[in-house]
Amino acid sequence: MDLAPLTSLAAGQHGCFANRQLASVGISDDQLHRLRKQGLVLPAQHRGVHRFASHTETWRQRVMAATLSMPDAMASHRTAAVLWDLEGFQPGRIELTVQHGDWRDRDIVVHQTKDLVGGDYDERYGIPCTSLIRTLVDLPAVAWEDAVRTGARPRMPQRPLGAEARAHAPPRGRPPGSERHGDAPGAARTARRG
Repeated sequence: MDLAPLTSLAAGQHGCFANRQLASVGISDDQLHRLRKQGLVLPAQHRGVHRFASHTETWRQRVMAATLSMPDAMASHRTAAVLWDLEGFQPGRIELTVQHGDWRDRDIVVHQTKDLVGGDYDERYGIPCTSLIRTLVDLPAVAWEDAVRTGARPRMPQRPLGAEARAHAPPRGRPPGSERHGDAPGAARTARRG
């Protein structure tokens, strides 16, 4: 059995692969069973996904496995915030967005939407996820959920973007040509104190 195509596929997916991907790399169900019996492949936490035993289990691997368990799923909300290195967000329960379907997994929060557009899709660390802008749009909804659950005021970070995410963000300030009459282009306004 030639494992090179499967190991190559899994290497680009944090050591994981979905059962539905096996035919594309020439692995049968019987061969998968043998790999499991030999201890080379282990079932991942999510149905229909396996991982190579040689890959250390990580939070990113679990996110990748979760996205592989549901067709066209992508990491979103707080999970995407962690992948985008936004300040104030830590790895935790995995959140995915899907466009349709009746997907349920007790270990995953699944958000369904019908309003995704091409610019909402991105990839971080090889994991399909919502774009930085879509992530920032989605976060207030779950921040309120956290506030209701904990009884605290929702807190969005004052400076939510980490260094790498800032490189992907649109430039700050006014759009070109929006200077007030008399302002030099790029001139900063000073706050008036009363």
